[in-house]
Amino acid sequence: MSNEQSHRYILTDSVVLEECPDTVEKVPDEKSNMFICGTYELLEQTSESTPAHLMNRKGSVYLFSVENGKLEQHSVIATEAILDSKWRSAKTENHMFGTADAVGAVNIYKLSSGDATDGTYHMSMISSISAVKEGLALSIDWSVNGSSIACSGSNGSLSINSLSPSSTQQVCSWHAHDAEVWITSHDIWDENILYSGADDCKFRGWDLRSKKPTFTNSSHDAGVCSLQCNPLSPHTIASGSYDEKVRIWDTRSIRRSPQCEVNAKGGVWRIKWHKQRKDMMVVASMYGGFDVFDFTNIGNPVSNTSFNVANGSLGYGVDWLYDDAESIASCTFYDKKLFVGTLEKC
Repeated sequence: MSNEQSHRYILTDSVVLEECPDTVEKVPDEKSNMFICGTYELLEQTSESTPAHLMNRKGSVYLFSVENGKLEQHSVIATEAILDSKWRSAKTENHMFGTADAVGAVNIYKLSSGDATDGTYHMSMISSISAVKEGLALSIDWSVNGSSIACSGSNGSLSINSLSPSSTQQVCSWHAHDAEVWITSHDIWDENILYSGADDCKFRGWDLRSKKPTFTNSSHDAGVCSLQCNPLSPHTIASGSYDEKVRIWDTRSIRRSPQCEVNAKGGVWRIKWHKQRKDMMVVASMYGGFDVFDFTNIGNPVSNTSFNVANGSLGYGVDWLYDDAESIASCTFYDKKLFVGTLEKC
């Protein structure tokens, strides 16, 4: 991999939140400058023997926008501790998002605007379901048509949960891995395929019609934490692992070697492909902060830039903010900071 950096990161604003932030997700509207940020705070425990899913925690979901490079908070909801959040990308009248929380629930929220004259926005829960029995809900992902949401759990499970106007119901659940399933992701090019990655170092595909694995890939040297299909390139999916590598796969030959692999500066917790440039990706690399990679030359990917790496805090949440500009929101866990910045060519 080339180490030549073609961009530099310019921090434009940051805020300190009350709890530790770990998810950042932009509203799926190319004209919107809003995003949510989920938080996770582990509280003092009454007993050292308390099971993980029963530990005392708290969290919040914040709604922010970026105005002239500055963060503006619109609203916040107190919740259980949040481990993942995703917007429903299907074209609907109302924007909706889901969260995965530390008591095993998948929660569905609606975003609505206030009075037309005041420019305010509000988040409200419309349904919730206990998706993970005796475990934490670790990851969620909406189906392409937005009719259901997949959830992965710390108990090794995957589940599919269908959405109606006023409720969420579990369609099915199955044992997928013999360890925590850190990540699940739909194949946005094939509605019948769901992917999962777990602490057993395995990356699997699932046929949703049979709930049987289509493949098991054991190439990763540590737990698989992140998966995302490229929204602009069919048959392309990226995986991220605690082994500090990002791998790019062709889904038609996923049992073979990856198309390429690159070293991040820490465990790869989240991967976000650019919304308009099919070869660009931003990565949350835990203790390594954040990296931007350019895969235009798949045989020689370029590290565009790294940022927020000096404070030693975990880089967990990250997303591109604008479809037509290189603006990024990110968060670091232990110091409770939320950042917004831009990429500029060197």
